[in-house]
Amino acid sequence: MAERMVKCYGKDCEVANVKHPSNIMTKISGKNYCPECYAKEMENRRQRDKLYSYICEVYNTPFVTPLIKKHINDFIANGLTYKRIYALIHYCYTIKKNFNMPDMKYGIMTLGNYYNEMLQYYARKKKHRVQDVL
Repeated sequence: MAERMVKCYGKDCEVANVKHPSNIMTKISGKNYCPECYAKEMENRRQRDKLYSYICEVYNTPFVTPLIKKHINDFIANGLTYKRIYALIHYCYTIKKNFNMPDMKYGIMTLGNYYNEMLQYYARKKKHRVQDVL
């Protein structure tokens, strides 16, 4: 008897409308994922949770507000990753001198103004690290 084929909700498989045998699929929140997409989804969720906990630490709050979650989703929609958003917040909070983090009620969208500055800082830091090794 033929194996039942089910849809994978991973980004790559969903775009290509790929179906996999049901015995290799793993469920997350009621959605099926193939092994490759499952690993990507779990890493993505781990990065998101790490970002959320860092924001809670920065703002000294027990949870991330819906507005900040919306701003994070907007950053993701514009091509940033959770790692880059984490690096941006880290840059503004710990590295940039005389910078006051915006109040939590206004969200984090204004931090996007410092994105290019952050990229330049980390590029210079990486360049110096390479020169020190040589």
